[in-house]
Amino acid sequence: MRCTKRQSHRAEARKALYDAEQIIQTAEKMQGSYAAVIVDPETECSWAIKAGSSLYFGVGEVDDMPFSLASSDLTAVLRFTKMLVNLREGEFVEYTSDYFQVYALKNLKFKRLNQPDEVYSTGDKIATRAVYSKLRAEDVELLPDFEYFMEQEIYAQSESTGKLIKLFQGGSNTGRYMLEIIDKAGVRDLLTESMLEILGQTNPEDKLVRFNHLCESKAVQEFYQSAQQSYSAIFDVSVKEDFDKKYFFSNEKNIFIELMGKEYDQQRLIIAKALDSISEQVDVADFESSVKDFLSLIKNTVVNSRNAYSIACGTSFHATKIAALFFNEIARIELIPILPGDFRGEYSNSIKDNDLIIGVSQSGETKDLIDIFNDIDSTDLDVRKVVLVNNMNSTLGQEKSDVAIPILCGPEIAVPATKSFMNQITLFYYLAIRIAEMKLREIEVNLDPVTRKAREEQLARRFKSLNDIPMLLRETVEKNR
Repeated sequence: MRCTKRQSHRAEARKALYDAEQIIQTAEKMQGSYAAVIVDPETECSWAIKAGSSLYFGVGEVDDMPFSLASSDLTAVLRFTKMLVNLREGEFVEYTSDYFQVYALKNLKFKRLNQPDEVYSTGDKIATRAVYSKLRAEDVELLPDFEYFMEQEIYAQSESTGKLIKLFQGGSNTGRYMLEIIDKAGVRDLLTESMLEILGQTNPEDKLVRFNHLCESKAVQEFYQSAQQSYSAIFDVSVKEDFDKKYFFSNEKNIFIELMGKEYDQQRLIIAKALDSISEQVDVADFESSVKDFLSLIKNTVVNSRNAYSIACGTSFHATKIAALFFNEIARIELIPILPGDFRGEYSNSIKDNDLIIGVSQSGETKDLIDIFNDIDSTDLDVRKVVLVNNMNSTLGQEKSDVAIPILCGPEIAVPATKSFMNQITLFYYLAIRIAEMKLREIEVNLDPVTRKAREEQLARRFKSLNDIPMLLRETVEKNR
């Protein structure tokens, strides 16, 4: 972390022993995967390089003094700042205490679904800005009720799968009902505009100022009074200590939780919940859009009689083995689960147009999987890539896939996979159901009526069974305490 007086950064950087061009020249001579930080003690200019290993970069202030921080550990950065600059594979950042500039370490091409590729030449400046992290340091701390992180993660599995299933079903019950109250009060546009303005602010203080103005507005105060009459149930549970953990569901929930402040204020809590409910519906729409894109790719593979592979390492690989069972039993299609090394040896030279690759990674930074995706990109084949990841801002989530679907398990803070494994299985189960539904509607159009009705009834039972997953997990954990 660097925390010094402000200086003329460009002038100082030119005096550095290692300028940006020399960083590139040095990196060209290096082999293997790494993340590195180079420091020039004379100019106090530094360079952080992401070349195959995880690297996080943040900026902030301490006692009104600016600083920049680079680390391979995300939690180390979050303990000092929540303003993060996303570094992608093959990028490096030049920085001092209050200045940063991202560059291309080599020729880069980032694919974007239904958009032109993002292309940079070696040494190009890459425009980027710090964004507010959705994670809090508190999210990776040991809670008082538990003695070990492993125990905490095991007990969190039912809640984690439950939140994912709510996304399948169009959002939480409290979120949907809150939206009805919002629409009844006629403040949907006002709250949506305010939510976007708050999320668009990069400075946490500016977010707070905008939220305070919103809470003080006449329209929102009238909405609060209306909600007290129309939605008394949410007010009854809002006094519970863990309300924010159980009733906030959007991907931006931590921002809304922090805006409430440390002191209990019911009005601020309800307004934050209203913003979270609107944001949750955005998440639902984004998730459904990704699932539809996935179904389109699956349909293309099926109608062209090509192969679908699921590639993963470690626990994620075992999730893909279970996924193969789901796809066979429910969707009646073959899914080939395989480790990256085995894929390279057994299939890499025999893949063809219209094959589909499904990569699974909790972190989104699994090096073996990234290498496979890079190998596929180097061919001229029309092979599409889907990833199931927890960290959507990762290399796999942002750069290497045509479609990215979140597993939404929150941070994994124990060494063995727990929540991520259960959420991966749950997501694969849901996707298998959606594939079967798509096939009935768009491919198996000539099924006889009796068979079609039996399939539809079976799918209805499958959809209903999703609700049982959190309860079954909770019962299993309690029985084995």
